[in-house]
Amino acid sequence: MSVMQFKPFIEQVLDIYPLIDYAILLGTGGMKVLYSDVSRTGRTKDLALNYISQHTVIKPTGNEMCSRNNFMPVSTVSELQWDMEHWQKAPDILLVEAACCFEEGGNLYAENKASLISTLSKRIQGLSGTIRGLDGDPVKAPVKLTVGSLVFYTKLDGYYYIWLSPGVHTIDVHKEGYYPYSFSAKIVLSKQAMHDILLTESFAFSSLFKRENLSISFIAFCMLALIFIGLYRLSVVHRIKSIKRWGEGFERLPLNDFDSNASDDDVVLDSTKYSFMGLIKPLRITA
Repeated sequence: MSVMQFKPFIEQVLDIYPLIDYAILLGTGGMKVLYSDVSRTGRTKDLALNYISQHTVIKPTGNEMCSRNNFMPVSTVSELQWDMEHWQKAPDILLVEAACCFEEGGNLYAENKASLISTLSKRIQGLSGTIRGLDGDPVKAPVKLTVGSLVFYTKLDGYYYIWLSPGVHTIDVHKEGYYPYSFSAKIVLSKQAMHDILLTESFAFSSLFKRENLSISFIAFCMLALIFIGLYRLSVVHRIKSIKRWGEGFERLPLNDFDSNASDDDVVLDSTKYSFMGLIKPLRITA
């Protein structure tokens, strides 16, 4: 059985529900499980092994019991191979060939019930949540989420889901125009952990002129203008006071001291004059 037989049906479903990224197909033609790992996350192989582990007839070890070529044993689990250029938007697929020689036994549901329930439960395993900005609005897709070597891109604004194996993982979130965001999460088998992501928009001068930021920009501009005016007036007042104090200091120069010094000099000169005059004696002329 070829998975390409299901292509028209899957494409019709994807046109209605474009976010579907995993499909389980059941058919006849053998007793084996085939998978396609389009996302390269390793989940389809993990789910294929999980499906067989819960099946009552198909065994994870050994070869397919309905193989048409007895000389070429076929494994019960193998990866689907086809030309991806002919179906680039294909989701991850799990193709279960659940009937062959004993198809008329009527036990198909009972044989696959446990496998289907277990696989669907494990399919939701991973991490999900919302991605919003500080304003509460959803962040537009795509948002890049990196877990080790795995890279995921969101398809829906404000929401993400990534399938992860059990354990503790570190998730790095990147979106153009926002600051990077990192966090750790513990994944439990067949459980879905929840973590809402809050991204902070990085500053850009052009963002000040966005319509939603005009009011904030105007208020900030007014506050800066008031601060500038206040500082300017404060500097002017300080300058005036400095000039006034300098003028008052100039008027207080020790003029009295200068005058007293001058009077002292006059006294010295006068005393010298009187002393000098005392040395001069009148000359008496005799004939």
